[in-house]
Amino acid sequence: MIPWLLLSIGAPLALGLLLIRMAWQPRLTLRAGLLQLTLACGLGIGISSCTFFLYMAKVQPAGPRLAFVEPALFLCVIAVCLAFGRTRRSLRAKPVAGPSTLPPFPGSPDTIPKPLLIGVCAVLACAVAGLILVSINKPHGGGDALGIWNMRARFMFRGHELWTRGFSRMIAWSHPDYPLLIPSSIARLWTYIGFDTHRVPQVLSGFFTFATVAALSSSLAVLRSARHAVEAALFLLATAYFVRLGGDQYADIPMGFFILSTAVLLTLSEATAGTEESRGLLSLAGLTAGFAAWTKNEGMLFVLAAVVALAATTLSKRGFRDSVRTLGFFLFGLIPVLLVILYFKVRYAPPNDLFGSHDLGPFLARLRDSHRYALIARAFGNELLRWGNGLTAVFVIYLVARGVTSRRPHPTFVSAGFIALVLMFVGYFFVYVLTPMDLIWHLGTSLERLLLQMWPTFLFLLFLVIGPAEE
Repeated sequence: MIPWLLLSIGAPLALGLLLIRMAWQPRLTLRAGLLQLTLACGLGIGISSCTFFLYMAKVQPAGPRLAFVEPALFLCVIAVCLAFGRTRRSLRAKPVAGPSTLPPFPGSPDTIPKPLLIGVCAVLACAVAGLILVSINKPHGGGDALGIWNMRARFMFRGHELWTRGFSRMIAWSHPDYPLLIPSSIARLWTYIGFDTHRVPQVLSGFFTFATVAALSSSLAVLRSARHAVEAALFLLATAYFVRLGGDQYADIPMGFFILSTAVLLTLSEATAGTEESRGLLSLAGLTAGFAAWTKNEGMLFVLAAVVALAATTLSKRGFRDSVRTLGFFLFGLIPVLLVILYFKVRYAPPNDLFGSHDLGPFLARLRDSHRYALIARAFGNELLRWGNGLTAVFVIYLVARGVTSRRPHPTFVSAGFIALVLMFVGYFFVYVLTPMDLIWHLGTSLERLLLQMWPTFLFLLFLVIGPAEE
């Protein structure tokens, strides 16, 4: 079992590492290496989930042959990449002065005060213990994990020729139209080891939880300073709901990871502007944005928001030609994943329960109902005020004390990131306006999770622009 498990993890990880090393080659330091490894793991999981789904859809249901076919496919892709002379020269070339080789950001001492380091280690230990306790108490995850992600994975693993019944309208309560990154990843690992166990979704969810922390801290360590990295990680880990949702095995944590990865890759692309690395990082950002959409339906809203934000900021600051070029490289990575999603939606998924009705009367009535707007606005305001069980007040005081740096690093894509988050926020607001479900129930069961999807990326963007700490 162990060799097959290592093979299932090693093959996509090798491809992910190759892709990230082809796109970005900084001088290898601990912070840059951690960031590359974290992003490579996310890329590997996303790519392998797509290949597993396509294998089941076009070749045969999951079975032992996958352990031979899939690694061979990954090896062929790796060999094709290495065969290109430009790729080989890029991999062997002397590293260029990427973000990890830049001097510390002006006014940002690249040191971590000992009390702060002790504090973040203590919070990290509490987060690890909390996630383990939640996993022990809920070995099969929370409600969505039981009724959506893990159940769909069992259909894919146990169903054989009948695996598509997992998308039946007879189980519409399980949202059979939801994308398959999480179920495919779980079923794929079960296929390699030969049996289904709750340990696989537990480990996968735990990985995404702490990979989000690693991506946030290592990217800020590369782009700003070690102190910024530790402070941002402290705020994320102090959000108890983030850790609990990771233990519950909800897909909002992986989606938040891919949204954050997109923002990080876009910022790295701007930091390496004018080089071949910049174009490769843009394409990888498109790929991770696609994986966000392959994780949850809300990811399509993020993709739309990201494209609109990129187009608006590059057009206003760089001109038409540069805007088209930027969007072209971004779409180059995005479109293959969108094609996989489109195939799933057309071939297997039933209509979405929120927008599947063709009756415009109730739709327009909800759109004109001012009471719904007031109720939703009040719910959003209350959620923001009590965010993280009182973390909002601490966070606001912290921001007032630190202020915004006079020199904004990488302004174009940081602005694009904030615009994308605002567009998502507005989009979620109108989803609630139009939902045919009971509005109070819908807000109470989903709003906090939707905001959590954006929280790591918001922290990343904000810590890019806040002022330096005084010694």
